[in-house]
Amino acid sequence: MSILARKSEIEWIDYIRNHFKSSNSVLGIGDDCSIIKCDKNLALTSDVLIEGIDFKKSWAPFSAFGWKSLAVNLSDLSSMGAEPLYFLLDLAIPKKISDYQIEDFLKGIESLSKLEGIELIGGDLSKSPSKFFISITAIGVVEGKLLLRGKAKVGDFIYLTEPIGGADLALNLFKKGSTLDEFPLNGKVKLKNKILDRFFRPPSQTSTGISLSRQKIASSAIDISDGLLVDLSKLISGSGAILEVDKLPKFDRNVSLKSLLYGGEEQTLIFTISKSKEYLLSESKIKCFKIGEVIDKKGIFLKRGDSIQEIMPFGFDHFSKNRHFLNQIRLK
Repeated sequence: MSILARKSEIEWIDYIRNHFKSSNSVLGIGDDCSIIKCDKNLALTSDVLIEGIDFKKSWAPFSAFGWKSLAVNLSDLSSMGAEPLYFLLDLAIPKKISDYQIEDFLKGIESLSKLEGIELIGGDLSKSPSKFFISITAIGVVEGKLLLRGKAKVGDFIYLTEPIGGADLALNLFKKGSTLDEFPLNGKVKLKNKILDRFFRPPSQTSTGISLSRQKIASSAIDISDGLLVDLSKLISGSGAILEVDKLPKFDRNVSLKSLLYGGEEQTLIFTISKSKEYLLSESKIKCFKIGEVIDKKGIFLKRGDSIQEIMPFGFDHFSKNRHFLNQIRLK
């Protein structure tokens, strides 16, 4: 196998079309546009991953980058209660990336797409001058209640669907030189790789989001991409919240409070639910953790024992010089 990519654009399109079969769209890969037919509410989302900004090639096998690039879109769909249907894939590939690496990348996407039942129906390929550029647009259908931000009411409880902090812990390890040596597509992750793997393989939220929507359980929902505090502040816009620190579930015992509150890349859900509907949550058997309550006083407050302290809801921001502002309280 040559070190540099040697397939032509047409050869890559044929390769992708042969590996991603479309059966539900009216028209899939190969024409100027893809065609879908739907008479229900569609949810559309798009995410971009850029080498050097969102990941480095040295961190993991390319299959991990493929898996994550689709997973972040699936997380967005789940936060709206959408069932995933289709996605579009755009790639800009530099000369320094080999055919083998791109094939490995596509295997990661293909494996997750089959698990989630979402079909690749089109996209675009281009050459990049230096960095690997990935963009995915995903489409889902919402058959139940639309899960929206800003719909939480005072007195609603706040729930988290998964333990958090693992992605931020992994990111810090990558920045210190750690490398994920394998990314098994069958999900059988070695214990030694559990933390690093978590950065690329978030737990699926699809069935949870669909249940919260179709059973009309949640009053609002959002996925954690920029950090618990900043995404919670978006969720309860106009209200306040109190979080119980001791009830925040950790992905790993080495996860710090800083990672729990500010760490991004979680791709898990925060949702709110009224007290009168908690029985529905119990009946649904959705795995989740009650971490706080929506209050009528603006701001986000941390409760530790008998102590309650306000904390500023900052998190990840692509355009801020200081992406995390941690001087508001002392975090250990």
